[in-house]
Amino acid sequence: MSLLTEQRNCRVIVILNEDALAPVDKDEYFALREKVFDTDIKFVPTATECANLAFPVEWEHRALAAEYSEKLGITNIRILQRIRRTVSALSPHFTGRHASLTKQLVHSATLLTWTFNSKEEGTPGYEFVKGLGYGDWLDLMDDKKKAPQNEQDWQQLLSDYGYRNTDELDREICAFLENGFVVADRLTTVLDRSHEAAVKAQAAGAFDDAWNLYHDTFADNTAELIQTMERRFADGAQWISVGNADSTIRLLRELGYDAVADKLVSHWIDINAKLNPSALNLDDNPFSRDLKDEAFKSAINEQFFKQKERPTLADVIKRIAGKNGWGQKDEETLVAASIDDYFEFFKGVGRDEGLSSYVKVCIQFGQFSNATEQQKTIAQKTKEALLRIGKENKLNAIRVRRYGIDVERA
Repeated sequence: MSLLTEQRNCRVIVILNEDALAPVDKDEYFALREKVFDTDIKFVPTATECANLAFPVEWEHRALAAEYSEKLGITNIRILQRIRRTVSALSPHFTGRHASLTKQLVHSATLLTWTFNSKEEGTPGYEFVKGLGYGDWLDLMDDKKKAPQNEQDWQQLLSDYGYRNTDELDREICAFLENGFVVADRLTTVLDRSHEAAVKAQAAGAFDDAWNLYHDTFADNTAELIQTMERRFADGAQWISVGNADSTIRLLRELGYDAVADKLVSHWIDINAKLNPSALNLDDNPFSRDLKDEAFKSAINEQFFKQKERPTLADVIKRIAGKNGWGQKDEETLVAASIDDYFEFFKGVGRDEGLSSYVKVCIQFGQFSNATEQQKTIAQKTKEALLRIGKENKLNAIRVRRYGIDVERA
């Protein structure tokens, strides 16, 4: 343009976005251009060229961001710059986390930023991607629930891209795009869980591996699929969302494995009731309305209301330690808790919370002259939990000795 205008005395018109022309202007342009313009030059840079322009060489995420944006065919420089800003804003919070989480950040942020900002035809709808779960892939195969053609096209694009599920970490990226700022505390909580899940997945195998046996082959591998799903589900139940748990259970039922499905229902509820009770509150989950397995949904609600009525082990111990009085329901909660529950409670008590008073109030149940069998059971479970703690290292062995727990003698 500079060459033509400054050195060759030409007049140049630049149309940056042909689709943005008003209909009357567009009609006039196409009708008269042959008479007015000597030459038309269409500037159509490739996705690779655009990525090289938008992502600086020194940017640490350049290679991954370029790979993913090229895969989606993104050529809008403005959107590519927003992808860079999204990743750069969130990545400091990922420092020290499992490497797979940073890769997920770049992979998901590239897709979500594109769908959030792009109005180009063929771009998947942002709300569609935001609400995507494994169950949507089952519905794709169901003629009775056949998705509109555009959604089928979107699913094909997402499948080719390797994006099949929007998890809680992806939803934090969505929150950043929608709000324009990072909610650090919430993101840290999600990252803590995701990091723990990633470490667990690396050791025991990812839950996604089981679904890959469904997506990536036409082989007759039902037995392998069921076995892998059961194992991966059992290993990662704490980190599997209620939506993905529901999709897995539905698939098992469709294949005729109701007994396995029922087993996984019980396992998922038991694990989350203990370690992640908020997952049982379907009223607080925006995706709960998409749950299809009524037995699973009913079991979750039953457990949630049961727990709501019954105080937790931590609630009871802290209350008793505070007023040195208790009722029959409190004793029932203490008896129902396992040694693992006591162990996890004592290990989780922070400094200055009153650990000593909590331990003593539990042990005292076995010191009453007329202690009932129920009260003796509470004291015994407490001692077993303390013994486990004492066996962890020499320092803890010394610490539990003051409560009458002799690790060496045991």
